[in-house]
Amino acid sequence: MLEEQKEGKSFQPSAMKEESFNTKKMRLQEPTDFKKTFKAGNKIFSKSFHVYLNQNNYSWARLGVNVAKRVVSKASERNNIKRKIREKFRRRRYKNYDIVFVLKKYDVDLINEEIEYVFKEIDKKT
Repeated sequence: MLEEQKEGKSFQPSAMKEESFNTKKMRLQEPTDFKKTFKAGNKIFSKSFHVYLNQNNYSWARLGVNVAKRVVSKASERNNIKRKIREKFRRRRYKNYDIVFVLKKYDVDLINEEIEYVFKEIDKKT
C-alpha cells in the first residue's frame, strides 16, 4: 500500500478538496430562507413535486428538501428520496439559487422519472 501511495495510484481525497461539495454551506436551514423562496420564487409543478426557485446573494446554490411523514410513512423511503435529490443537485452545480423541493404525492415506480423531469425543468429556468 505504501508503494502505491508513492507511485500516486491510491485515492487522495485532499487533491479533490477544492471541488468538493460542501453540504453544510449548500443546504437551506433557516425557516426565513424557506419562506423567502416560497413567496418570491419561481414555481415548477409536477405530478409528485412542487419546486420553488429563488435567486440568492451567494456564489453557490442552496437546496432544501421537504418530504412529509404523512406522504411517505417509512423513514428509509423518505431518506432515500432526499438522497436522490441531493445527488442530482450536487452533480448539476447550480449557482446563485435557492431551490426547495416539496414532495406532494409519492409513487414508488415514478419517483426517479419525476426527479429527473424536475431537474430538467430547473435547468430551463436557470
